[in-house]
Amino acid sequence: MTVKAAVYDGALEVKQDRMKPIDSQQTQADIREIYERIKRLLECQLDPIDEAQIEFLCR
Repeated sequence: MTVKAAVYDGALEVKQDRMKPIDSQQTQADIREIYERIKRLLECQLDPIDEAQIEFLCR
């Protein structure tokens, strides 16, 4: 079975057994907030160096 995981530049299909549960609701909320902030940053006109740094952090 696979699940669809949202990533900064789209979505990935990942085997369920390769994923670890995130039990903390605060951690889940933090991850969602970081994801949204990265998406908004990538919509801006960034320097190529800044864009490369964000893409590096996303990996």
